[in-house]
Amino acid sequence: MAKITNPGTTADVARSPPVHHLELSVEDDKSLPQPPPVPSKKTFYDKTKKIKFSSPAFLERFMARHPSVSEHRRCFVALLCSIIVAFVVCIVVFSVLIARRNDFPDHIGGGSGGSIPVDPQIEMDLRKHNQGVTKPPINRSDAPGWTRQGKGDGTFYNPSERNAVGGFQQGACEFEYINSVFDYIAALNKPDFGSYRRLSRSPACGQCLQVTGPNGTVQVQVVDMCPGCKSGSVDLSPSAFSKIADLDKGRVPISWERCP
Repeated sequence: MAKITNPGTTADVARSPPVHHLELSVEDDKSLPQPPPVPSKKTFYDKTKKIKFSSPAFLERFMARHPSVSEHRRCFVALLCSIIVAFVVCIVVFSVLIARRNDFPDHIGGGSGGSIPVDPQIEMDLRKHNQGVTKPPINRSDAPGWTRQGKGDGTFYNPSERNAVGGFQQGACEFEYINSVFDYIAALNKPDFGSYRRLSRSPACGQCLQVTGPNGTVQVQVVDMCPGCKSGSVDLSPSAFSKIADLDKGRVPISWERCP
């Protein structure tokens, strides 16, 4: 209690003990079960080039199991995985292109020697392959979509060349009958052949062309398309080419039109 000695003057007050302010701190009780941390997709940066890499799911699992791996090493692993995936994709695409390329005969646009190249084994295999198969008839349709006359270079190719697996190759017109070097057939250049998603739909397939060269004229049937030939050019079988020029010429100027 307070004791007053003289009202209005200095008072002696017996003060109560000071109040101590207590600060309570609550610490996490680590003995209690804690919720698992939410995994977040990490992003790595190449400090030299400032290129951003996002780690895939399998790399996230790898990093979770190996927390001691440095950021640079993780970035290297992510980049290495991307290179491997890109390499595999390139291999697959290249294989598809090679397989597609082998669907058609090679149009070399030239010749070798002055005689018709004949392989007795191929001719024998051709007869077996074409047994029961008839040659395609001449297409006399007047449907538009291809060029009916032109001027360019005349070359020759081997229509019975084998593909990578040893089989015979159909031309762009997809005729079942496989021609030999003795058949009078031709491959028309791509611009005059026409652009079609499926090349066999071109009205040029099966058409008869009358080709004139330095030594004469020959009639041939269009069975293929020559992708490397320029506009106006025609790639012939060796026998057909020999009717308009010497085989050792390889390439000669020609003119052609649809057969009358």
